[in-house]
Amino acid sequence: MSLQPPRRLPGVRFEVPPPALDEALPRMDIAFFVGFATRGPLVRAVAVESLAEFEAVYGTGIALARDRDTREPVSGLLHPCVRSFFSQGGRRCWILRVAGASVEASMFPVPGMLLATPREGGQGWQFAPASLRAATPGSGADTLRVAARTETLVLRVRPVEGDAEALSLSTTAAAAAQLQAGDLLRVERDGVRLHARVEGIGTSAGLAVVRLRSLCALQPLVQGSPAADDGSSWIDEAGLLHVRDRLAGAMPQLGEVLPLGDPLAPSAWFALTQAEVVETATRDRAALVELQGPAWEEADVAPLVQAWCAAGEERVAQVLRVQLQVREGSAVQALSPVLRSAPGASGLDAVFPLVAPASPDESLWLPLLDLPGFSPFVAPWPRERSALERDGLADFSWHVFAEPALAGYASDVLADRAEALLLAGGEPRPLRGMHALFGGAGAELVDEPTLLAIPDAVHPGWIPAPEVVAWEEGEAFPDPEPPAAGPFADCAAEPLPAPSFERGADPDAAGGFTLYWTDVETGATYVLEEASDPSFAAATILQEALASRYTAVERPGGSYHFRVRAVLGPRRSGWSRPVRITVGETGFVTKPWRSDELLAIHRLMLRSAAGRGDVLAVLALPAHFDRTQAIAHADALREPHPAGGPVHPPALGEDEARALSHGALYHPWLVIVRDREVLRFPPDGAVCGQLAGSALRRGAWIAVANQPLRDVVALLPAALAPDTPQRQALLDAQVNLVRNAPHGIVLSTADTLTPDAPWRPVNVRRLMALLRRSALKRGVTYVFEPNGPALRRTVERAFGAMLDLLFRRGAFAGTRADAAYRVDAGETLNTRQRADAGQFWVELQVAPALPLEFLTVRVVREGDRVASREVH
Repeated sequence: MSLQPPRRLPGVRFEVPPPALDEALPRMDIAFFVGFATRGPLVRAVAVESLAEFEAVYGTGIALARDRDTREPVSGLLHPCVRSFFSQGGRRCWILRVAGASVEASMFPVPGMLLATPREGGQGWQFAPASLRAATPGSGADTLRVAARTETLVLRVRPVEGDAEALSLSTTAAAAAQLQAGDLLRVERDGVRLHARVEGIGTSAGLAVVRLRSLCALQPLVQGSPAADDGSSWIDEAGLLHVRDRLAGAMPQLGEVLPLGDPLAPSAWFALTQAEVVETATRDRAALVELQGPAWEEADVAPLVQAWCAAGEERVAQVLRVQLQVREGSAVQALSPVLRSAPGASGLDAVFPLVAPASPDESLWLPLLDLPGFSPFVAPWPRERSALERDGLADFSWHVFAEPALAGYASDVLADRAEALLLAGGEPRPLRGMHALFGGAGAELVDEPTLLAIPDAVHPGWIPAPEVVAWEEGEAFPDPEPPAAGPFADCAAEPLPAPSFERGADPDAAGGFTLYWTDVETGATYVLEEASDPSFAAATILQEALASRYTAVERPGGSYHFRVRAVLGPRRSGWSRPVRITVGETGFVTKPWRSDELLAIHRLMLRSAAGRGDVLAVLALPAHFDRTQAIAHADALREPHPAGGPVHPPALGEDEARALSHGALYHPWLVIVRDREVLRFPPDGAVCGQLAGSALRRGAWIAVANQPLRDVVALLPAALAPDTPQRQALLDAQVNLVRNAPHGIVLSTADTLTPDAPWRPVNVRRLMALLRRSALKRGVTYVFEPNGPALRRTVERAFGAMLDLLFRRGAFAGTRADAAYRVDAGETLNTRQRADAGQFWVELQVAPALPLEFLTVRVVREGDRVASREVH
């Protein structure tokens, strides 16, 4: 009799399978990058999963200085290294922007807005232009522009009662439904504007009573007002203020709110709606400008409220709300929610790039202009400090990349000291720089990364660009040869006197300057020549005109030679005495190279990685390092007693040899091309990307050497180790060489810095980090289990299954499991004394699989046959 399978009736049957066991290994593909940016949070690390996410938070790059020898710009390396990380296979990384204490945020005026803050004691108001601060410090906000739009709701109100402190208005319940507490209400009476904040609303039988607080009144300046009668300002028939004055600084922006009178105690304020240059600047005087806009001054609230309450008349009230828009270039970057009387702590959301400075709760934003659309857009106020100073990077040192209080501790106590420092105050604070690995702004940062890179560690540092002599007059040129003598002298050919240059202002920060010279005769034309050398061997004519001045704009740093002559018909003059104008390089230039800072940063990275126990520090070298310098740097990291005495942070001690296995050194730099731009950067980001991609695809125990680096087209320097002896020297020094191979640009080796051969391969260190993370992940589940034979069997079974999974995936050497790994939790380890102390020990013994570095193929001739055999 044959067995028949059970039959089922037609239909649909739902089955819910049991959830799969979570046997996934801990992630080993997440990197932690520390470096420079122009914007983004400084204390809190941010996780990003694409280059676009990185650029949205930190921008596209940062200009640092100019190279002292080549004069080429030196830029931050965080952006290109993060780009390379994702292009080589990385999927997720943490970014921590670092800067010094001098970092400063950009400040923006709010177009048409006046900030009113109550005076101490509650007597009247003090005023200032309303402003916003960049949400994150640094020069990255310099490219942003902000505009404001006022939204107006209208309702009819009638006074109930009030005084200078509070006012109650009646209106319909339907009209009051449009209001919310915190709204700004404006009522105009006899030209005076009364502003107040809505404190509360009460309704009854179809009527509503609106309670107002923070009353502030403004009245327009009129003809004859003392504030507008100082000789340089006046009120026109339309009621607009005109101010005509010499302006030494930058022209104010349309929409700015400007003070009138004493800048320290302004008597009135006006919103700029028009600006015109009446006279351009000369060498002796600043430009004469005329500014125009509506002007307002404070009015007394009490008489206004008293008169209105006595009259009891109905008035139109406006509910004023403000919305902000931020642009970068022509693209809208952010739009704020609708703001009420002033943007308090909850007014601007966390993603908006600007925030309102702290001010009292009673403060008001008073619109001096009714702006129906987002126009005009204004830039941040000019700052005296350079962009690099405001980025907090004027001083380059290892202190920027680390927590200085932890710099002196050895790797075996670093984690404990970091925890103690993290919890030392009344409120835990995130650790700075690379030490955020032990306690950042989020628990995920402490747990996730297993790769550490600091691309900007390779910079030499910088100093302010030296000052130059901007204007220097040279020796006079010989007079022209007189015309040949004849029987008659031609009076019309008499030479003109040579003009002479008059010194003007030194070149400005943008490289602009104006040349002035004397006017030797009416109607003469002046020929101005420029040359790059004082001999004027290859001079070019810049200008040939009646004008006795010439303005140059945006000249790059360098020296420029000029001379001028006059021409009037057949008459001409000799050349003037030449003048040399030197445009100084603004900003900073790099220092001569010293290895102290880089050694300090790399030592701190090795200690941090070893202190965590599951992190690999990926180290890089400056672009100019040759083979000898690279080897010397690797040896210096291993030297426990550096020449010249003790250093700080201290060198790795003889008892810290384990830390060397937590770092790998790579050189030279990589070159890629993006949008016709050549990018040069150290290889640490690409190495992290390859390690991350390999960990995701195959496992962290797989060596990544000899895999082509995507998009890399060249190396810098290109000929670091062209022959075998030089490559052998780098191999012996355990410097991982990036080199050209037939199939692409590859990492030729994957060694850590340790001299201990079993721990030298990078994949061994990564495998042990994986085991550590797996053991901690599984071990915490047994903390409160009864300490007995059942626990021992459970632990042995669980860890045995974990190691067997790794063995089957090729992480261990050997053909049998018992030769590849061992789990020991027996009585030899877990003695009675340890059990009584509440301890349970387990030892995991593994034989890591080593990468195949060299394969020898022996070619043998046997008679008339040639055979090849692998030699093991």
